[in-house]
Amino acid sequence: MAPASNNLKRKNREADNEIPTGNAAIKKKIRDTERALRRPTLTAKVRLELERKLKALNFHSSEKLIDDFERTNAKKYHMVKHFERTKVNRKIKKAEKELKEAKSDEEKKSAQKLLDQLNIDLNYINHFPNTERYISLYPSSDSNEASSEEARKEIRDRIGAATKDGEFDEDAVRKHYRNKYRDHLVKSGKISAIEASADDIAALSGQKEEDQVKPNKKSKTAKASKEKAGKPNAVEKADVEQDDFFMANGDSDNEE
Repeated sequence: MAPASNNLKRKNREADNEIPTGNAAIKKKIRDTERALRRPTLTAKVRLELERKLKALNFHSSEKLIDDFERTNAKKYHMVKHFERTKVNRKIKKAEKELKEAKSDEEKKSAQKLLDQLNIDLNYINHFPNTERYISLYPSSDSNEASSEEARKEIRDRIGAATKDGEFDEDAVRKHYRNKYRDHLVKSGKISAIEASADDIAALSGQKEEDQVKPNKKSKTAKASKEKAGKPNAVEKADVEQDDFFMANGDSDNEE
């Protein structure tokens, strides 16, 4: 039976490999990892894993910042989107009725074209990027129409291009504008430019891509993974060294 102290260390390593949900907790892990990297006796392998872990943590911190901004704007523009959605839905019902009652091919073509444009308007409202200030489809007379028209057209055209056969590719549009806002944060100095690879993200959870086994499929990799069960990987070893470093030097977070 393993000593209680070993079980406690393993639980601490597992908890340390989890990605925190709050940005404050993520930043604490970033500080801890940065301090561990300053230890001069780290092996090259452990240092590499800690550097990957740091890149992944910085990436998740920036993602969390963007998530929070999206949530704020979603609440801020909820009511105006609701009113515009109601208006567009009424127009869609009217266009569908006109299409159904159309006699000639020309009338059907015209009604269908209008219906397609209204569906793009609906997608514009429902999937407007929350990293952007919402630009109304029906602006008031006193709004600065000249400055907004170009931005509205660019976003509406991108949303229209992502709509094919009635299906909307939300991920493509959202990713574009999240990256745009990330660039803004980098230029303003609020975050650093982070390029975390898949290996860096995997390093944060202590799992390499080559160690990931597909379910319901037995393989040599699965057998090898089973044989390695209970043995700490490079990230866990780094975390042990990190814990030892903090124990030897006191609670590092109190220094700040």
